[in-house]
Amino acid sequence: GADAARAGDPVADTTPAAPGDFTGRAAELAEALAALRAGQDVVLTGAPGTGKSALALRTAELARPHFPAGRLYADLRAPDGTPRPPRLVLGWFLLALGTAPHLVPDGLDERAQLYRTLLARRGRLLVVLDNAADDAQVRPLLPGAGGSRTVVTGIRPGLATLPGTRLVRLGAMTPAEAATLLARIAGADRLAADPVSVARVAEYCDRLPLALRIAAARLADRPHWPVARLADRLAAEDRRLAELRLGSLDLAAALRPALDTLDGPTAAALDELTATGLRVLTPADAAAVLRLPHTEAEDLLDRLTDARLLEPARPTDGTAPDPEPRYRLSSLVRLSARTRTRTHALAR
Repeated sequence: GADAARAGDPVADTTPAAPGDFTGRAAELAEALAALRAGQDVVLTGAPGTGKSALALRTAELARPHFPAGRLYADLRAPDGTPRPPRLVLGWFLLALGTAPHLVPDGLDERAQLYRTLLARRGRLLVVLDNAADDAQVRPLLPGAGGSRTVVTGIRPGLATLPGTRLVRLGAMTPAEAATLLARIAGADRLAADPVSVARVAEYCDRLPLALRIAAARLADRPHWPVARLADRLAAEDRRLAELRLGSLDLAAALRPALDTLDGPTAAALDELTATGLRVLTPADAAAVLRLPHTEAEDLLDRLTDARLLEPARPTDGTAPDPEPRYRLSSLVRLSARTRTRTHALAR
């Protein structure tokens, strides 16, 4: 029927496997899967390092039975950090769907039309678009009418404007999830011996999956280190970002694109706010520090939240909303902003 790939059409699948040690995110996973089954596209958003790509791949894995015609995947960010043109990605998708190279049209619009025609003919297919720069990059890659659906990851607020999408936001992991991820990579027995140091490592990593993954890989790479030794090394703020770098994984590099999206005045304001050492900010705090009217301070905090450099803080007692919004400034963002400022000052 229309739900299955036509006889003779090979099932397309270009999606990488999800990490074998994928941990937690049960609520976000359930929300994404429910949205796909209800015929919605999904946008996974959150600060750099929150594990959006891993969650997208895990979602694609669990949703496989619902999309019998296959799965397509593209990283929309090139290795040098620049956005990949939709025309290039459509070329990849058309080849994956069985189009002979000499029949791939040249123009963007013609490629998009052929892509949607092929998807409509094949039945339900899942398209994963990782690291989207903005909604303009994504729109030509949306499947159009029919049963195919899309999972998009990215940090830009404009992705919320894509039609018919469910926005799923990722924050820090819970302390239990963070401890589990560390144990899965570094070894459960070794970490069980010192739960206090494990909790310290998790907090110095802001319970960010990428930072936790790097910390755990460092422990796995150094079986002679007690967990307390890594915790002590991470405690030194001037060393923390250097400690969270191993091989191709680099937390500072992951945070840089979000910092680079800021205009000059917003970046300067972030520097001033990070210098206060405050972990939680209100518009009143920002207005006092930056000597700005309250509404301008609130707009500025919203811009930093849109760049995923601040996280909306939960109400203090967990029930009624606070009378004034509160924003959490993670220590890793604070240290990255400070490092970036120093680097820029030296370059002048």
